[in-house]
Amino acid sequence: MDDEDMSCTSGDDYGGYGDEDYYNEADVDAADDVEVTPTHSEEAEYECLTVSQVNRLILINHEQSPKKSDFQVERVFLDGMNQLTARIPVNDKCARTLLEANQWDVERVVKLYRQDRTDLFRRSHIDARPEPKRKLSATSGVKAKGYCTVCAMEGHAELPHLACGHCFCEHCWKSHVESSVRCGADYHAPTSCDTIRQWMTKCADDSETANYISAHTKDCPQCHSCIEKAGGCNHIQCTRCRHHFCWMCFGDWKSHGSEYYECSRYKENPSVAAEANHVKARRALEKYLHYFERFENHSKSLKMEEELRDKIRKKIDDKVNEHNGTWIDWQYLHKSVSLLTKCRYTLQYTYPFAYYLTGSPRKNLFEYQQAQLEKEVEELAWAVERADGTARGALEAHMHRAEHKRQTLLHDFFF
Repeated sequence: MDDEDMSCTSGDDYGGYGDEDYYNEADVDAADDVEVTPTHSEEAEYECLTVSQVNRLILINHEQSPKKSDFQVERVFLDGMNQLTARIPVNDKCARTLLEANQWDVERVVKLYRQDRTDLFRRSHIDARPEPKRKLSATSGVKAKGYCTVCAMEGHAELPHLACGHCFCEHCWKSHVESSVRCGADYHAPTSCDTIRQWMTKCADDSETANYISAHTKDCPQCHSCIEKAGGCNHIQCTRCRHHFCWMCFGDWKSHGSEYYECSRYKENPSVAAEANHVKARRALEKYLHYFERFENHSKSLKMEEELRDKIRKKIDDKVNEHNGTWIDWQYLHKSVSLLTKCRYTLQYTYPFAYYLTGSPRKNLFEYQQAQLEKEVEELAWAVERADGTARGALEAHMHRAEHKRQTLLHDFFF
């Protein structure tokens, strides 16, 4: 090799370039030799994670770093367990064990459960065999004596228990169930079981049809057929016996003559009592329809708000997939719909309660609180339906006021 090739060039020959520029140029030359792959390019394709995948990553990361437990992680824990318990018949403890053993993938657990639940439980280290009833011997401690901690009686041959292991005698279990489950109907606070039973019977049978007939029809004075007045004319002809009479006074139409308006005069006669019965029936019908229409209106609103719940759930998923906040950030929208449903459900069942209340200061107080609750429920519904244009603080203020009014009404008239 020539000396010329071996000679070192001084820094002056580089025209003022320093060591830093030299190494930078070396990096550029080295970079030219690197093959550009899609992972180095700005045009690389990325796959957006779904909400369930994000939740799984949160939980897996939490298992790897358990010291970072916070409220958000616990909420995701509960959401995953609630989803699983709603789809397969397992308790919360079993659901959590299954999810931990399967990377917190709800869909995977459901699929494996439907394929072979015994194998799923075995691989998740869960004993799938039903726990036998606890048999008590006469030689082991207090439980062996058949001691029930509720009635404080001994000598029970067998103490039934749930998965938690708390044992009580059969009589106490039966009394507990009978006192907890009264009518078997949907939750209907503040209306009592007897009242809601009367209300449902009234809505289902033909008693209100009879009230309508009494309020809008009259009997023919001659053949006593039921006649409904279709027009404004008071000259009525019975379609059955062809008798002509006056709708107002039931008198024969031929006798009107020059005394056409005689029936408008007040007279002491038996027909007045009959007319009073029609007025009472009409007022009773108006009262029933007043409460029934509002009861049914809130029932329809609850069904429509189920569709609103689905829309908001989809909206939350879209925002998370668009990287516009996290799933936790938008949970207040889901909470608002759930609270709206709870408040409107309570409001719906205030109408049967008010229908059977007699006039008193207590009824006046109830109707005032009912009106306050209805006002807050409708304002909350308006804000939820326009959640995009409603600030989070304003929406949560509506939620707080509505729940406060609901709790106040239940505390004063139910609990």
